[in-house]
Amino acid sequence: MIFFIYLIVMDTNHNIILDTEQLFKIKLLNEVGDNWLMIKSQHKCCVVDFVMINKMNVKTIHLEHKKRNGYKCNYDTLFMGFDKINKVDKYYKKCIYVWEYDNELYWIKHKKSLLKCNTGFIMGGKVYHINKSECKVGFDTLLNYINSLSNDRY
Repeated sequence: MIFFIYLIVMDTNHNIILDTEQLFKIKLLNEVGDNWLMIKSQHKCCVVDFVMINKMNVKTIHLEHKKRNGYKCNYDTLFMGFDKINKVDKYYKKCIYVWEYDNELYWIKHKKSLLKCNTGFIMGGKVYHINKSECKVGFDTLLNYINSLSNDRY
């Protein structure tokens, strides 16, 4: 079941609007069930957006989520920040990069070979060009991978 929630909570001092990362978190947690805890990073400059912790075996996964405008990806490569991938490689190791379009979702596990991808610049920032053909496709494949970690005791 896929659904989106747009929520504005208003009180006397604050307006809270769920952003695309919070919507992704809600969508993912609705599907993976009660065995997972998912925490959104609160610092704007954090290298990753989320950490997921399996309550059964205490396995962790870090996720970096990118919401892109458009119905689908019209390019052969997906972009991720140069510094981000290098810092994930140094500090996090187990990370999944997710690119979400209106009707498509791509994801890839962090691996050393990403550090050998072509680089370029987009809007002044250095990025890695990750071949779309190396990525898994679909929300269901991401769920299957995450759920497979629930059964793994080691």
